[in-house]
Amino acid sequence: VTPCHSTCPLAAAHVMEPTRSDESKTASPADAEERVNMERFWREHCGTTVNDMMLDTSAEKLDAQERPEVLSKLPPLDGKRILEIGAGIGRFTGHIAQKASSVKAVDFMESLILQNKASHEKMFPHVSFVCADATKMEEADGAYDFVFTNWLLMYLSDVEVDRFAAKSLRWTSPGGHIFFRESCFRQSGDKARTFNPTKYRSPEQYVAAFSRQREDGHRWECTSHGRIETYVKLKGNEGQLFWIWRKVPCDAEASEAAAADSAVAAAERS
Repeated sequence: VTPCHSTCPLAAAHVMEPTRSDESKTASPADAEERVNMERFWREHCGTTVNDMMLDTSAEKLDAQERPEVLSKLPPLDGKRILEIGAGIGRFTGHIAQKASSVKAVDFMESLILQNKASHEKMFPHVSFVCADATKMEEADGAYDFVFTNWLLMYLSDVEVDRFAAKSLRWTSPGGHIFFRESCFRQSGDKARTFNPTKYRSPEQYVAAFSRQREDGHRWECTSHGRIETYVKLKGNEGQLFWIWRKVPCDAEASEAAAADSAVAAAERS
């Protein structure tokens, strides 16, 4: 894990114009087309096994090491109200639920969330299972202490990522966290694809989207960032990256630019 405590001149471009969600760019016809393509992609790959979820023929071997590694990165979850978006069949849901006071597990593919529910509902009655599109969700301000996503943002357009960064800031309680992990630069799995609309962004693009958000006197502060080492070891893939951000007051640092400086520098060091 790389703490976000360094500076980088690239960050200046990322924080010159902090935004609110109601000031963000509006969706274009191209964005709507992208959403249709993403839905088509997951309907083609909507199996209910770990291999299907990870889009990899060696998924079971990867999952045995990658899942514990991802869970080891998370902040303390004891007693937390958690929102898990892109929950799928529940690779992480049960583990998160063991410590949380409540979990809302969401996925936009009904067959996946139904399997998740069948696997975990009886053991974890404090988990709710919801079929919903992350780009259309609305939650109450401060409703959650922790937001967890794994391979979600790379299936959203640039505008949708920006809106999600803003919405999740509102949904999270002050001092709460968000975790996200994405495939940067290239795909993670070797499963055949007839087409692939996934967005393999650079780390700087995610840093920019989260660094610029301002909602009711709060912003995101990057607290750690790093690679998923399982993929480096087993696949030679250094582009599996994760971030943890904390919701803090805008005046938590003397300079707002320092927050983005540290986040960008951490991304570049990985």
